[in-house]
Amino acid sequence: MKKKNTKKNRAKKKVPKLFNSTDLINKIRQEVVGENYFLKQHIDLIADCVLQVGGIYECIKESFSLRIKSIDGFIQDGCITDAQKLLIDQEKRLDDLIENDEVTKRENEILDQCTKNHKVIQSSMEDEFKKSGIIEFINFANEKHNEYIESIKDKAKEYNNDIVNERLGSITSKESVACVIKNELWNSYLENNNLKEIICDFKDLAIKVLQHLEVRKNFHDYIIYYQNVHKRQVREIKSPTLSITGVLPWRILPNESAWSEIQTILSKEFNSGSISQMEFVAAKIRLQRIIELSPKNIYKGIDSFSDYFALTFDRYEKVVFESIKYGNAIYIVQGDWRVLSQKSKSELRETQKATIIRHEGDWSNKLKRHLGYFRVH
Repeated sequence: MKKKNTKKNRAKKKVPKLFNSTDLINKIRQEVVGENYFLKQHIDLIADCVLQVGGIYECIKESFSLRIKSIDGFIQDGCITDAQKLLIDQEKRLDDLIENDEVTKRENEILDQCTKNHKVIQSSMEDEFKKSGIIEFINFANEKHNEYIESIKDKAKEYNNDIVNERLGSITSKESVACVIKNELWNSYLENNNLKEIICDFKDLAIKVLQHLEVRKNFHDYIIYYQNVHKRQVREIKSPTLSITGVLPWRILPNESAWSEIQTILSKEFNSGSISQMEFVAAKIRLQRIIELSPKNIYKGIDSFSDYFALTFDRYEKVVFESIKYGNAIYIVQGDWRVLSQKSKSELRETQKATIIRHEGDWSNKLKRHLGYFRVH
């Protein structure tokens, strides 16, 4: 007997759609119905909470990225003392985030403050409810109901039998008519004025909304990335090869005009006959795809790597070597790429520190997988 394929029967896990702060606030506002003042205040408070909490994560991410760039710049310029100072500061910030749970504390402070502000909104809504005269009417109805019960009791004394006593007991034990009136009026008031959303556990609701905040959800991945970059930068500072290597076989291209310069280099290679027209077009397409991954720096090779570009990234601890000549593979190197790049291609393969991707099939996604692109996006 064949086993049933249970995979088809399994319900797919619903993955929540994540948003940045602005998109999440716009989504919240789109769901607002009506023109009620209190409801708008309620939505504004949630939006404020999203912006403040999102701001914590976005500021941390930005500050770490700026430090990483500055440290790498100091290392490349040989300013080791300056790089070490920034690394010490970066390490302290990492400790605060991981060991002291700084972000959670700050997030809870914002949530608590927004919850207090929300209680003020609810209180103002209740004041409006009181001004409407509904409470006075409920009190009047309750008073009349009590008078009615007392009159029944008085009349019942004249008829001392089991049926009357049983009926009287059922009336007096039932939920007060005033309570029923109160609930109906209260619910009607909330629905007519579009206020039901305000009667809620604001903190619980805010936490659920923040779960859709992209930068908050991915923060753990960013921390791992910062730790890995920190280790890499410490290794580069301690590495003696940086100070004794001398002229490396690479020249850095200016970021602001890197793509323009790459095209100029390719045109020169084509005009000189070093590469064919097919290689010229293919190289432009390949390099354009890699540049879409946002490299931090782009280097042009000389000497043994004269037909290669080296692309370094902030997010990944790996460097991509891409050739302008058709048939030469992509090399993904992990480690001190400046030293490794001085080796020949055969020596580089023997180090087991290089991954080779040939320009065939879905090479672009293979490259992304090796870099870890999908884990941080």
